[in-house]
Amino acid sequence: MSKKQKNMPKKPSRREKRRKVFIYFLVFLMVISMLTAGFSGIALL
Repeated sequence: MSKKQKNMPKKPSRREKRRKVFIYFLVFLMVISMLTAGFSGIALL
């Protein structure tokens, strides 16, 4: 990446938007897995 590109006004590209959605999806999956693991742990107890 050149300095000229960095100084340009940032416009979210399609790839960046997709990456953000992917990160949100990963966090969502982590929360669900934590909840299910917690519920299964309670059920085991």
